[in-house]
Amino acid sequence: MISKLSKRIAQYLADKNKIDGDEIDLYHYGLFVMISELFLMFCSLVIGIIFKIPLQGVIFYLVFFITHRYAGGFHAKTEFHCQAVTLSSFFIGIACIKLAENASFALLVAITICCLAIMAILCPADTPQKELTRGEKLRFKKITAVLISAIILLVVLLFKLGVSSSYIGAIVFAVLLETISVVFGRAFNGRLRDESET
Repeated sequence: MISKLSKRIAQYLADKNKIDGDEIDLYHYGLFVMISELFLMFCSLVIGIIFKIPLQGVIFYLVFFITHRYAGGFHAKTEFHCQAVTLSSFFIGIACIKLAENASFALLVAITICCLAIMAILCPADTPQKELTRGEKLRFKKITAVLISAIILLVVLLFKLGVSSSYIGAIVFAVLLETISVVFGRAFNGRLRDESET
């Protein structure tokens, strides 16, 4: 759906001579990424509203998006499956934020540190569509480690400032979801790559 919409917009721009015909694929991809991210952020806000934590829903999305950009993750076979898995995961993740309101700070930090350890070993999880070179993998691994370390420091700072546990939970569960995505990405993305080659 988003792919078709972005393709139509790119074609419209080419028809109106706003872009060169040779750039349609480039604009299609750029529009697809932009619309997808805006759609997911909007959905995170709506899910947050459902659970009466709209700001936490947006924070959840932003932390997930930033870490996912460098750590990679699971890649579904089709756009529909990707959106379905992502939205289902977001719904569960944001619902879990409500549980964090009663969770201990030590538990939230422990989850974040465990995620850091797992991602330090497994990331980045590249996809069949965008395989990373050895240099890119090393660079993305370092960036991910810095991001997660910064997130741990942010969680501690927010706790020291007495910020509500639901805001801390939004960060922690986003990191947890990204860690799960990386684990599944490492386990299954290779199979997708093998299938596409046959």
